[in-house]
This record gives sequence, structure tokens and C-alpha cells, in this order.
Amino acid sequence: MALSEAAKLHRSFWGDETLFDLPWDSRRNDEQTAQTLALLEVLQPAFVERYRDGLTAEATEISERFVRNASNWFSKIPEPSTLVHGDFRLDNLMFAPTGSEVLPPLVVVDWQTVAHSHGAHDVSYFVGSAFEPDIRRQNEERLVLRYFEELTKEDPIPSVSWDELWLNYRRYSWSGFIMAILASMIVGRTDRGDEMFVAMANRHASQVVDLEATEFLERPE
Repeated sequence: MALSEAAKLHRSFWGDETLFDLPWDSRRNDEQTAQTLALLEVLQPAFVERYRDGLTAEATEISERFVRNASNWFSKIPEPSTLVHGDFRLDNLMFAPTGSEVLPPLVVVDWQTVAHSHGAHDVSYFVGSAFEPDIRRQNEERLVLRYFEELTKEDPIPSVSWDELWLNYRRYSWSGFIMAILASMIVGRTDRGDEMFVAMANRHASQVVDLEATEFLERPE
């Protein structure tokens, strides 16, 4: 349900050039990228130190590798295609009780990170954070395909192929990992928050490795 609703949102704004004129939707630019790179360089060591006992060795290594090559990843981000939530995870979804007639059946909250980006951003962020790695691996391609089918089943049909979507789904597996590092070190600290950020980092690190998304850290040719 969550990915179907994301597809409906994304389809409504896919390719909408007026999004470039909106002052309130975040969009990656050189200044923002430079600020993010500087923050990652400063915060990643503190992130690893704080959560060392909870992070997998894989997550620790991946965080160090990303910071060393983050500029390469940002340089390959595709042109924005639609309006995305930016923090599309289970904590920000409210579901109607099973069997109830409450409409809509799903409400998405916390829109402070709304952005003009690629639709795959929300999809990879959600799938990577919502499931334990074994469950994700068993269902990942099926879930992304469901999103793609919903995205392309009605007008206006976005000009996106399955291959392009899957490529960018892999690319944006890094998005949740980046959020785990930055947000954990900026927001007020709580026990529940610590557990959530460790889970995000570990799950997204596993997703990155499974999808071989480290290739997006290579220097552009």
C-alpha cells in the first residue's frame, strides 16, 4: 500500500517543470552538495564513535567508504523528476485500522523534507529501512515492480523505463544511509532514536552491498 501511494504522488508530478519554480521544495545544487559533504566529513566519525557497539562491521566500513567518495556519488545524481517526501519510512505513515471504512487508508505525515528529486529516492529509502535484510531480499524486486506498475498504469504516464527505475533504485539505496548519519547527529538524542538510526544504518548498508551500489561511488569518467 505504501509504495502504491508513493507511486500516485510521484505520477501526479512526474516531469512537472513548474516544480523548478517552487521556492519551498528542496533541490540538490552545488551549494547544498558542498554543505552536505562538509557535514558528512565532520559527523561520520562521531556517528561511528557514538553507535560503535550497535553498528555492524559492514555499516562502519560502508560509512567510511562513502565519506571518502561522496562527491562522486553526488556528481551522478540524475535530474529531478518529481515531488518526493524525502523521509518516506514507516514512522511517518499512519494506517487505518484493518477492516475499517476509514478513508484514506494511509496518511503520510512529516513533510519537512519534501524535495524535487527522482521518485526512486522514496522507494529505495522505504524498502531499505522498513525490512530486515533477509525479508527485503526476498521481496525487494517484487515491491519495486509493484511501484513501477502503479506509476505507469494511468495517465499521465511518466517517461521512465523499468531499467532506469531499477538503476536509480540501486543508486538511492545510499539515501537512507546518508540520513542515518546526518539526522542522528543533528536532532535531539533519545533511546528510541538511537535504536532507529542504528537499524537504518545497518539495514541500508546491507541494501547497498546487496545491490552493488558501491559502483556509484566510482569517479565519473
